[in-house]
Amino acid sequence: MPAVVILGCGGVGRALLKQIAATKLTVAAVCDSKNALVAANGAFTAAQLSAIAEAKAAGKPLAVEGATVVPVTDSAGLAAVLKQCKEAAGGKCFVADCTASDATGPAMAEAGVAVALANKKPVTSSIDLYNKLALENPRNFRNESTVGAGLPVMAMLRRMVTSGDPISRVAGCFSGTLGFVMSGLEAGKKLSDVVAEAKSLGYTEPDPREDLSGMDVARKALIIARSMGWKLEMDDVKVEGMYPPEMGQDKMSVDEFMAALPSLDADMAGKAQAAAADGKVLRFAAVVADGKCLVGLQSVPKNTAMGALQGTDNIVEVISSCYPVSPLVIQGAGAGTETTASGVLADLLELADIHAKGQAEPQGKRASQCDLYIATGQALTSPVVPRMSGRTWAGGGHGSGPRGGQAGACSAPAVCMGPSAAALHGPQGPEQADLSKSRVPPSFSDAQSMTQGPGDGCCIGPSRGVMRVGVREAVGHSEVDSTAAGGCRTYDNALAMDCSP
Repeated sequence: MPAVVILGCGGVGRALLKQIAATKLTVAAVCDSKNALVAANGAFTAAQLSAIAEAKAAGKPLAVEGATVVPVTDSAGLAAVLKQCKEAAGGKCFVADCTASDATGPAMAEAGVAVALANKKPVTSSIDLYNKLALENPRNFRNESTVGAGLPVMAMLRRMVTSGDPISRVAGCFSGTLGFVMSGLEAGKKLSDVVAEAKSLGYTEPDPREDLSGMDVARKALIIARSMGWKLEMDDVKVEGMYPPEMGQDKMSVDEFMAALPSLDADMAGKAQAAAADGKVLRFAAVVADGKCLVGLQSVPKNTAMGALQGTDNIVEVISSCYPVSPLVIQGAGAGTETTASGVLADLLELADIHAKGQAEPQGKRASQCDLYIATGQALTSPVVPRMSGRTWAGGGHGSGPRGGQAGACSAPAVCMGPSAAALHGPQGPEQADLSKSRVPPSFSDAQSMTQGPGDGCCIGPSRGVMRVGVREAVGHSEVDSTAAGGCRTYDNALAMDCSP
């Protein structure tokens, strides 16, 4: 039985301790910001888990009879605890990260454990850390509660991406606090009054600027973009908060901010009235589209799902090839300790099921190992299997390994799936494209063939295509080494491909 380690004993962590006691999962250790409590026999009882939760709720240190307290002062110390639990469980360890710490991500990556995240920081820090956690072994990674608490947002995106449904736009309201504020503005309330009300109800952080800055929404937008294969960093997300820099946390105290907030009432009321005059309402939203992440106030039609949103609910709308006009919509409570904990628990149970069945999710080579081009019946604007960093795709056409080669000609639009330099041949001749710094694949709607440097290349697709020798390809989930083919091979209905040097 895999060992579960719970990181964080705040509201979400304590709720998870109580919820997990009703399952068959085995909790081997619980960690707070200072110590790790390790079960003597490798598993806490339900009564012990309840006692730990109650003690932490009362502000007491981690302690329970029959357990060992191990000081954890940094990422290295946490990694050592995780490795110990992993070894004791025969190599299988699931970590539920319910903290808000920067140190947990490096520790989990070093220990090589499976993770279920509520903590957004491991997946919004460097792209290298994200790749280690999410891409190197996708079967060990789940992060549902990083975006919509218990809403199945990430599961939905993962299924769409895996099925080859190219996503062109994701928009959503991912802050219950800001949703409450927007509903108040729509009802004609002053910004200062509705923020004060939200603060009194406990909807905001102790410093409301942590909500009004939009940074929490920006992190969620980045998580969504990365799940779609976009190589973005936090600095690439454009965020427009709801207060000016001169009212920032480094300029005035919380009390001073609340006292100065009425100075923003007139401007915000004007924006709300201007939107209403056009049959629209203000929403604080994230939009992930065209290679960009934009976060801030948006005017949206009142008769849409987002426009009808009220109160603290979250919503996400997805436009894709399968949902080109009427978006796929998920709406519901996107916050709350119990809801967030349930999302983490669902991820843990899914990880346990995957490992129990010995399932291996399809995965491509690392980003450095293969640059691909595809050609399909329509131009795509994003990688279709982002967990593979654009190196494996569904419904592909043109492709080449890192040494390049000349792919067979196909009369179809083409899209670059990986950073590289290439000449794409259209009706008017070759069009040079240096994509070495491209984060999001550009589209070449009239490309007919693709040329790179000397070496082996490949071309496959739902229509007839050729894969050249020296390239390992995968059709469905079975691998075939084409290096022994002695020449080009033809595939009429290839679904996926995995190149390697």
